[in-house]
Amino acid sequence: MTIGEALKSLRLHAGMNQTQMAAGIVTESFYSKVERGVHAIDADVLIQILTAHHFDVTTFLHKSLTNNQRSLILIWQGKLRMLKIIRTCRH
Repeated sequence: MTIGEALKSLRLHAGMNQTQMAAGIVTESFYSKVERGVHAIDADVLIQILTAHHFDVTTFLHKSLTNNQRSLILIWQGKLRMLKIIRTCRH
């Protein structure tokens, strides 16, 4: 499921329209294009939309990301932890 598909599913489940989801954050036109997969959405904007409507960001991402995407995130988190350890050891 894409981010746009997940947003649409969440919006419909909440009984909201696109104008309500986009309100004060992005234009309705942009939001519509995100749902349809025409435009990508920045992570900070996605988080703003989700938190504005009291949706849990972690749950949303878990449901919308593929297993491969989740695996990549875990790999990068591990690499970041290793960098922090290396930096700590150098000081």
